[in-house]
Amino acid sequence: MAQNGRFQGGAPGSFSLTASTLPAGSYSVYLACRGDADTTVTVSANNAAGTTLTSGCSDVSSGMTFSTTSDGTEFTLLSDSEAPVEWALAVTELLPGAEG
Repeated sequence: MAQNGRFQGGAPGSFSLTASTLPAGSYSVYLACRGDADTTVTVSANNAAGTTLTSGCSDVSSGMTFSTTSDGTEFTLLSDSEAPVEWALAVTELLPGAEG
């Protein structure tokens, strides 16, 4: 699963994505954003503890692993500034050697 988008300038951005067909299991998540170097974007899975990843908007991706015991996952992305930001999110099956 992959999704990308843009937070317009003028207010901190927020986006929710429900992956209703994502079955229970373990996954690798990657987040990248481009924009103001002082801006960060945070993604969380099901708003659960231990499933939060923060990435600086410097054209570098960050990754984490997470597990879910039920089908369907809601991903929430938040930016911490009013600067415009482009973001990309990818969720894959758990990759060998992935840390999390």
